[in-house]
Amino acid sequence: MRRATMHTLYLVAGLFGVETGGWAQQPSSSGGSRVALQVLAGGLGAAAGTVALAMLGSGLEPDCSCDDPGLVGAVIGAFAGTALGSATAVYAVGRAGPRKGSFGATVAGGFMGMGLFLPVALSGALDPDHAPFWVAFWALPTAGAVAWYHSSAKAAALEPVDVPPERAQLSVAPTWHPGRGPGLRATISF
Repeated sequence: MRRATMHTLYLVAGLFGVETGGWAQQPSSSGGSRVALQVLAGGLGAAAGTVALAMLGSGLEPDCSCDDPGLVGAVIGAFAGTALGSATAVYAVGRAGPRKGSFGATVAGGFMGMGLFLPVALSGALDPDHAPFWVAFWALPTAGAVAWYHSSAKAAALEPVDVPPERAQLSVAPTWHPGRGPGLRATISF
């Protein structure tokens, strides 16, 4: 008989809603480095996507008799390129690991991150002439892509385990997550 490992059901209720991580084996030590690599690749992909689709968008815009021909196409291309570039890079790095996420969810996360950036940019809090604007412009879509990739990922090595009910233990503890607020952590071990 196979030795049962500890599995945990995470449920965190915070300020921004409810997160469920689902059933998962305890994270391996390489999980953090994979996420760090996804963040790095996502940032680089966002920058490359910004440039590539801004140039493409600028060229696709019809000629006009205005001061800035191609500007609207470049701006639309830059926003789309940032979300798509970060999502593609995050997905490529993630697929090389043990957890396989959905490309569609990763792209949706990239666009959701860009959606979070827009109110900040439109509020005038960030100036495009300064670095914090570009850090937020590339970081928020990347963070969204990474989060949605992992929320859609399934552990490849997880298999069902037959456990007698008397061996299962449930513990629930209150938690506090800085920036998100109070939550509960439910752990089922067997």
